[in-house]
Amino acid sequence: MPTIKVENSRGDLLDFSKHTEYAIIIEDGLTPPTADVVTSAVSMFDGEQFNYSKLQKRNIVLRIWPTRDVEKNRINLYKWFTSKQWIRLYFSNESRSVYIDGYVEIMDGGLYSNPQNYQVSIICPDPYFKNVDETFVIGSYVNPLFEFPFSIDEDGIEFSTYDVVSSVTIENKSDAEAGMSIVLTATNTVANPKIYRRDTLEKFALKFEMQAGDIITINTRKGEKGVKLYRNGVETNIINSIDRQSKWLQLIPGDNLFTYDADDGLIFLNADFKYNQIYGGV
Repeated sequence: MPTIKVENSRGDLLDFSKHTEYAIIIEDGLTPPTADVVTSAVSMFDGEQFNYSKLQKRNIVLRIWPTRDVEKNRINLYKWFTSKQWIRLYFSNESRSVYIDGYVEIMDGGLYSNPQNYQVSIICPDPYFKNVDETFVIGSYVNPLFEFPFSIDEDGIEFSTYDVVSSVTIENKSDAEAGMSIVLTATNTVANPKIYRRDTLEKFALKFEMQAGDIITINTRKGEKGVKLYRNGVETNIINSIDRQSKWLQLIPGDNLFTYDADDGLIFLNADFKYNQIYGGV
């Protein structure tokens, strides 16, 4: 059974699967949205030339029926469905558990109809559904060295080693390119860290010297792009440290191979990757 939840800008969550005061269906907006395909005529040739294509915004339409205490429960819905306000819609079925952000266009319905029901229109500028759970790809691992039987020399033995992997493969099962967060952590001084995409040789580089304990988060998601430094509990915007030749790296559907490097101190640098898979429909 699909479940539907909504969250408002204050973080209040309404789970329709747990509230018997309402019945709800999604009338429209779960399948892939319409695409704009732009072409132009070419002299002396049949047909037209393709220029570009892009998805339109998504329009999700809900139908809601209060099952009892109609007036009270209708007014309660205004906490989430107020025109022009931001809203996050969660949807889960047997195959996917996703969310999408949008803005309430209208909540309308007949107050004197029997039974009362209301239609809610939500406009989502970013048309992709995002997987609720982030995927983490860690750029380091602990290599166990302790085995039975064993003996310990006077100088001692290693129980494990902390290895840094400077190349990472990410399998993106999304329907389209997806942005990500790249988290750089320094255990000592690191000069000018950079991340490369192996197949295209694109890179994202910083002209910045990291200190021990520094954490830099690079966000390449649409509408959220930025670079933040966390040092001694203080967050600082260091977007001006981006090298001019940098590209906001994206994850294409399928395998993605990234490597990371630094002008100095690579052995003290670790890179972890976080992303949400995105879907055109559910």
